[in-house]
Amino acid sequence: MKGILLSVILVFSVASIVYTESYTWNLHDSIDHAMNENLVLKQKQIDLDQRQAARDRSWNLLLPDLNADLGISKDLSDTPDPWTISGSLGFSFNLKASLPYQFKNLQYLLELELISFERFRQAYVREIKDFFYQIMLVKERI
Repeated sequence: MKGILLSVILVFSVASIVYTESYTWNLHDSIDHAMNENLVLKQKQIDLDQRQAARDRSWNLLLPDLNADLGISKDLSDTPDPWTISGSLGFSFNLKASLPYQFKNLQYLLELELISFERFRQAYVREIKDFFYQIMLVKERI
């Protein structure tokens, strides 16, 4: 985390030197730029998306299983009808007592991931603001 923050300071410092005449950084642009470049935040967003997809697909546990088999065989003897066709169709519906708990668990994990993501994002925005104002103070003193 400290390495990421130091890289943010370095980016802002270099950007303030390079873009002194062509671009003036403001707080909103700095936050947007840092949020777009943060790999940890991107990974947390991917984890959150995976949890949401798992929760959205959880209803698939209620779908029945359908099995179908088809077979064709040839009798090598001299019978009038050497071909035999056979088929089967199976249907099963498994209801488990643990399904409501699985649904609740997936919802709980998603809510935990949302809270974790939001806390990380807010802490990161606070640190970006702190470093932005520190850089502005150093620039003012120079």
